[in-house]
Amino acid sequence: MDNKTEDKILDDDYYSEIPNALYYVKNNKSIFQRLKFKDHRILLVLDYLYTNTNRKGIVKFTLDDLIISCYCKPNSRKGKSNSKFISLLQDLDAYSIIKLDSQIDLKSVKTKDLITCKYIWNLKEKGYFQLHENGEKNKIINYKDDNIDKIALLFFYCYLKRRINKVSKDRPNDLVLFGGRAAASYLSYDIINQDTLLSESVIKKYNDILVKLDLIRIGNAGRWHYKKSDKKIDYESPNHYTLFNGNEEDAALQLKESIKYYKSLDVNSGKVFTGSRIYKNNNRHLFGKYGSLVKKANNGILTEKESLELQNFRNSIDNKKHVKELQMILQKHPDEILSSVYMDDFYNEEKGIKIFDIEAELGLIDQEQHLLVDKKYYDWIITNYNSDGSNKPYLKNCVNKHKDEMKQEKFEAAGIM
Repeated sequence: MDNKTEDKILDDDYYSEIPNALYYVKNNKSIFQRLKFKDHRILLVLDYLYTNTNRKGIVKFTLDDLIISCYCKPNSRKGKSNSKFISLLQDLDAYSIIKLDSQIDLKSVKTKDLITCKYIWNLKEKGYFQLHENGEKNKIINYKDDNIDKIALLFFYCYLKRRINKVSKDRPNDLVLFGGRAAASYLSYDIINQDTLLSESVIKKYNDILVKLDLIRIGNAGRWHYKKSDKKIDYESPNHYTLFNGNEEDAALQLKESIKYYKSLDVNSGKVFTGSRIYKNNNRHLFGKYGSLVKKANNGILTEKESLELQNFRNSIDNKKHVKELQMILQKHPDEILSSVYMDDFYNEEKGIKIFDIEAELGLIDQEQHLLVDKKYYDWIITNYNSDGSNKPYLKNCVNKHKDEMKQEKFEAAGIM
């Protein structure tokens, strides 16, 4: 075997071991829930520390290398990446995951200074799961969508991996032969939100992406109502998740048995499962009209007026989707402007610069990325900005007017009339 082949095999097989406690600790808060700054990059920090631990359990690294390895950029400004990663390291030290060298003062450490710590968490005793470099981590990090927080997506995937029941390698057929527990777990949106701080809309989006990437499969028992209820109000069942190993039949079996087990629980004995996941659509007439126009377009019989109407439909749908994505990003990063999020958090400098130019041209920020308006107003302007720039003059006037109003309020507060 030549060296190149050997290196490839080692690279393909590489994985790190992540503490189960990152997501769950019995009768206590998880590592993530205990963080002062709840940053999903804690997963990558733990991955980095494991990867760089030598045989004596010692890790030597620079803050610069840690931050870059976690797909971020060093930034010494207050509240930015340097201080966030220092906070994460301090928390890991406080929770006895690592033991920092007592002679190191993280508050004064520079990005090129060598930091030494010892990885003291007993993975084998306290439990861990594996994060594979190529089959999982890189597949998610390299997913091509600039509007997705890929670190949060990876964090969510690992959360599911941690929560999904494992099947013994020695007895893989227990499920079929002996009625063992399925390699799946059912989780409500509320539980996932409590554990990860991800909203329901983000969870749904991430579910779709992970299925698309062939990392998971999802099942559901369908909607249900109480047997003794006169109103027969339908409720939604939790999703059932299983890891996908390339075998659709096996995934379907795991989900089927998990749903079967879920329905058999005492807590569900008074429920009637309808087997339907159809939701009421209050926009049925609207979408019926849209569908009719699409059908005519496909058959080449659209009138000029209908063609314009169809284009307006599509622009409206695309704009709503765009606005929703921006609102989710800004909600997740309440103290940051959009250009900063893309540069520092999404590691997308090209898009960050484009957004910076828009923010500056609208008069929202100065050249140092300092806000010139209040954050709430900034969020409103940036989410209402049309991607083609067609409403730029209007929004620019809005910003100027808002600034004048801010000046007037300051004058009045100071007693200057």
